[in-house]
Amino acid sequence: MASNWVRILALTAAGAAGLTAAEFARAAAWNLQTPVAEIAHGLHEYVMILVTLIFIGVFGAMFYAVYAHRKDKGHNAVQYHESTTVEILWTVIPLVVFVAIAWSATKVVFAQTDTSQADLTIKKNVVRVVSQDEYTKSVGEQKAKSAAATGDPDDVVAAAETPRK
Repeated sequence: MASNWVRILALTAAGAAGLTAAEFARAAAWNLQTPVAEIAHGLHEYVMILVTLIFIGVFGAMFYAVYAHRKDKGHNAVQYHESTTVEILWTVIPLVVFVAIAWSATKVVFAQTDTSQADLTIKKNVVRVVSQDEYTKSVGEQKAKSAAATGDPDDVVAAAETPRK
């Protein structure tokens, strides 16, 4: 009976690994991202792998401890109450992981706010209820302009009567 469960678990793990590999291949073929978005996506993958490894490590250790130290084998529970070393470890280790993730995420956020090498610049001028957009691809190239007014005449009257702050 145990060998059937092991076989089912192995087939399930192999199927999940195959589906994951197929999804990575599909995503790589259609990855049409900007360089900053690729960095953010890489950070997401890094954090997801890190969290998965932590999950596997913690739950593997927990299930091993529960199985190997069960009461019917004659083990007695050890009390870790007020153990300073254990309390410091389970506080410092997650803090280090959190700081590593936050440091990487902060670098990505700063990279997203850098617009010095922008592909597109949008200039928006709004005069009352008529807005004018100007899309500039780069210096010296063509510009495309669009003007739009809100549709309802009552909105125009309401906007004209609203005092400016």
